[in-house]
Amino acid sequence: VGFETVSAEACARACAETRGCNVWVRARDAEAGACWLKRVERASDRPRVMSEGVRCAWTSGRIDKDYAREAREILKESDAAASADAVTLTVAGFGDVALTLEPTWHEPSVEFLRALASNANSCDGSCEIYRVEPGFLVQGTLRSYDVASNSATEPGPRLMERGDVGWAGEGPGPDWFVYLGARPAAHFGTRHTVFARVADEASFSVLERVVSAPSSTPGGPNTMRFIDQRPKLQVRFKTRIAPS
Repeated sequence: VGFETVSAEACARACAETRGCNVWVRARDAEAGACWLKRVERASDRPRVMSEGVRCAWTSGRIDKDYAREAREILKESDAAASADAVTLTVAGFGDVALTLEPTWHEPSVEFLRALASNANSCDGSCEIYRVEPGFLVQGTLRSYDVASNSATEPGPRLMERGDVGWAGEGPGPDWFVYLGARPAAHFGTRHTVFARVADEASFSVLERVVSAPSSTPGGPNTMRFIDQRPKLQVRFKTRIAPS
């Protein structure tokens, strides 16, 4: 997030008042310096230093708040959550997508989904769908201010099939996608970390409505297609789970 503030103190206050912000950076312009609100997930994380010293054009600070918790730490609070075999993605304006979790494919990713579902606010303002490719995939992010992102990867157990859910870009997340191709994804190989699958045809119908929503290719023909209005996501358990 970037905007102008009248002082470094005003930039720091904006960070303090913004959910998820714990690092602020402001240009040293006396009156109208650009202010950027950023974050690190863990208290142990060090922000990347781009420039420093008396000639640096920026000043910055860190506020001790809004650090994410590890998924396993969260799941210790509920035995039922730690063993849940399904979650639901509620796609704003479209409906619910039921996912069957596959811990034998990748346990750390499944733990991350379970931890997201354990807190009703874990996706507020941060989880969304942004990319749609008809007949190919739906892609979004599960970035959370409350649950630390998964950091582990593992080759998939087989070629991805229609409805399989994995982390995008062969990485550990938080960007994810649902494969919607009619045939196994031979072009992917097994390079993606896969951790869930779409549970039923009603959920596929919701995803197809998402794919059919107005979208565009800002980069021109034969480039990635982005949905015009990004629907927000919530992750929850199919049935309510109380803490142990």
